[in-house]
Amino acid sequence: MFDKNIGYFTLLRQVKKKWGIKGGLTLMDVGHAFYVARFTNKKDYDHVLTQGPWMIGDHYLIIRKWVPNFLPTDEPIRHLTTWIRIPRLSVEYYHEDILRKIGSKVGKVIRIDEPTTMSERGQFIRMSVEVDLIKPLLSEFQMNGKDNTVVSKPFGDGEAKVSQVPEVPKMDFSSPK
Repeated sequence: MFDKNIGYFTLLRQVKKKWGIKGGLTLMDVGHAFYVARFTNKKDYDHVLTQGPWMIGDHYLIIRKWVPNFLPTDEPIRHLTTWIRIPRLSVEYYHEDILRKIGSKVGKVIRIDEPTTMSERGQFIRMSVEVDLIKPLLSEFQMNGKDNTVVSKPFGDGEAKVSQVPEVPKMDFSSPK
């Protein structure tokens, strides 16, 4: 959760900087660590929804489209978008369709980072996946008889297995008109 001392304008300034907002942005605190973000620029809106996951300080922001009749007290956190790494995967698997198939074992693949798709990085593959926190999270898998570890790097410099994802703040989005 956000530190209770962080003010509206501080949070607004931090997310505008982090997201590189070109148009207007307003945030509405709707309680229980939920905020509604309203954009005036469709490109900003699309960028924030698709280029995460996002963090402010050591806090994840859960980003999702607005849900009609939303009540923050009735909304359990069910999905989280996070970056995962799979170290020591043989380079013959560095094809987008194969990487997406591997990533789909962890969750819904949002995107694969460019150095991975361009085969510029060989020590690990990196992708953004949306995980369902209700289901058991995959932290290891076998491929061709070899064990592979799935790790997440959500906070600071340390790595954690995907199953160690902490509780995080939430942010819903309204589409620009």
